[in-house]
Amino acid sequence: MLNKVPYLIALEPQFKPRVWGGRRLAERFGLATDKPIGEAWMVFDENRIASGPYAGRALAEVLPELGEAFLGRAVVERYGYRLPLLVKFLDTAQWLSVQVHPDDSYARAHEAESGWLGKAEAWVVLEAEPGARVIYGVKRAVTRAELRAAALDGSILELLNFVPVQKGDVIYVPPGTIHALGPGLLVYEVSQRSDLTYRLYDYGRG
Repeated sequence: MLNKVPYLIALEPQFKPRVWGGRRLAERFGLATDKPIGEAWMVFDENRIASGPYAGRALAEVLPELGEAFLGRAVVERYGYRLPLLVKFLDTAQWLSVQVHPDDSYARAHEAESGWLGKAEAWVVLEAEPGARVIYGVKRAVTRAELRAAALDGSILELLNFVPVQKGDVIYVPPGTIHALGPGLLVYEVSQRSDLTYRLYDYGRG
């Protein structure tokens, strides 16, 4: 069976304009747009296949045909015929929202209709301008009420842990970790197949 599965399936990226995005992705992929492109979704089961016998079809459509030989038995048993990963590039010209992702159990209980599970992610910093930082967790233990009040009045930034980053850093962000990418970064992100994001604070951007 393995010899029937293409060794390599090239996917067409999905480009996502974001208010915090920069110009690097548009320039590197030759996009004719003035919009700030914040994300390029490179590996996602809704991406279309670029070439070969499955060209033009969404990866999700052919995964049942490719079966366990492509996905692996453990993946099929846990997720069915769905790609469990989402791989993207992020280009940040401004701060991303202060956010947190749920775990699988919370997503199943409260977000089942969305079709997403929880989200663990990891960042590989490909480029970092001098002084680049990320938000990772809080400085000290806080109560739910204190965090809620700080998010509402904008003082939440005083509670958060700002971490300097540089090219080559790898940062794992488990579900439940408050986080945000700062300006001046090009990041390679590997995460669970989920876009569930709870924003705690977004600098007045709405």
